[in-house]
Amino acid sequence: MKAAQQIVEIISVPTSLGGNVKGSELGPSAIKKAGLMDSLREIGFEVKEGEDIRPEIDARCKIDPKARHINEILMTDKIVADAVHSAIKSKRFPLLLGGDHSIAIGSIVGLSRSFDNLVGIIYFDAHGDFNTPDTTPSGNVHGMPLALVSGQYNKVLPLDMKKPIDPKNIVIIGARDIDQEEKILLKKAGVHVIEMADIKTCGIKKIIAEAIEIAGKNGRRVHLSVDIDVLDPSIASGTGTPVSDGLDLTDMKSAMSLLGASGCVGSFELAEVNPLKDRDDTTASIAVQLIKSFFDGRIVYKR
Repeated sequence: MKAAQQIVEIISVPTSLGGNVKGSELGPSAIKKAGLMDSLREIGFEVKEGEDIRPEIDARCKIDPKARHINEILMTDKIVADAVHSAIKSKRFPLLLGGDHSIAIGSIVGLSRSFDNLVGIIYFDAHGDFNTPDTTPSGNVHGMPLALVSGQYNKVLPLDMKKPIDPKNIVIIGARDIDQEEKILLKKAGVHVIEMADIKTCGIKKIIAEAIEIAGKNGRRVHLSVDIDVLDPSIASGTGTPVSDGLDLTDMKSAMSLLGASGCVGSFELAEVNPLKDRDDTTASIAVQLIKSFFDGRIVYKR
């Protein structure tokens, strides 16, 4: 019989304000419906589910075409950050379900607040998410989280961050669709970008070991963020911005297990599952498999 594990607190953020494709707001309920709670309980975890954190639309706010709904998103992410911080303070592990990837702003701020900014980020995404309102071609805030939390846009230091995350402590894995100005920002900031070619050359185990060394160095707690579009769309079609030539499911499950077993991850989110784009709820089921692989790894770590 497995020993009792840390309580997992599920924080659902059903929002699509950060993108321009509706449906990601349905992601958390689809993932839970696909058997998330039972999967976690079966491997020995107690599960606590909080209230959904839903954005409030202020019709009086003028929409900035360079950062659409930025005020509502930051207000929502303040609540997300508080929820993450509260879970950690109560010795529960925060598992966040998106919703679009703009929820990463709140997740990262919450972890940073809990560990005095001694934080790194491992970020699985087909995109860079390192645009600012000055560089974005779309105005979608789900393409900006890493830039905003690392201080690349001085007009917006999210929420009550005391100081930005050092971009040299950020690792992006699986990126293959990065805007030209975004590439310049990433390189200038010193973010570690691991592309699909690197994964195919080095293998996923070596890539994850390197990512942990970078993001988790000197005892840093790591925020693990997974955009489901990091997977190839032939495997997981239920997402708003699919990009071909992504990770396969075997490598992704291995990555989750290795990260769980590392012991350095302090918070975990999975974003951008879009049931309106899915086939037979396949993507939601895959999301559950990835989350279970991570927590299976944590059991190994706890032994």
